[in-house]
Amino acid sequence: MKTIIILLFLVQFQVFTQNEETVVERLNSYADSVENLIKNTTGAPGEVYSISINTIRNVRAIGVQETKITYYFFQKDDSVYEDSEGTAYFVPRYNPPLLVMVEYNIANSQTVVARYYINGENGLYNIISTGAYGNSNRSFWFGKNDLKRFEERSARDEMGVIIESGKFSKSIYSESLNILDNFSDYTKLYYDIFKIEYKDK
Repeated sequence: MKTIIILLFLVQFQVFTQNEETVVERLNSYADSVENLIKNTTGAPGEVYSISINTIRNVRAIGVQETKITYYFFQKDDSVYEDSEGTAYFVPRYNPPLLVMVEYNIANSQTVVARYYINGENGLYNIISTGAYGNSNRSFWFGKNDLKRFEERSARDEMGVIIESGKFSKSIYSESLNILDNFSDYTKLYYDIFKIEYKDK
């Protein structure tokens, strides 16, 4: 009986691990595909388009901070319908963003680039910070709004690579919840941009 319980536990653990690895691998492949699409786009119909928001403001203890939020997406065809009098109406439709990229500076000495890859219910968040305050590369993989893996790479030799999966430290798990909120907020902002675009038209 004890052997059966141990075997069942091992099978469940193995299935969980495989599922976790599958989510990570698929998100990595998705991110690579999105980057290739962006790199090779020419602006032709059917290719990836982008829309950006830029802000510049003076931030206390930082100085002038520039922030650029860029959404990458496939454009969707508008819906067309006719009323009873034969008048045609066009209703805009939107695909969800493939990638949200946020770029900003900390003073003049540090550059931060955060990428939110969105693939249905799954997502990959990667943030790279480089400059005088140090270099780091951190990634969070999510499957169905559940943190699957965390990885941090640092230029400092003593730190190397930190990987967490399955069980996460309190600070990493708490940070992952904030990142999930960001996924939601950026997606909402994406659709709001298109709505506001029509205000004066």
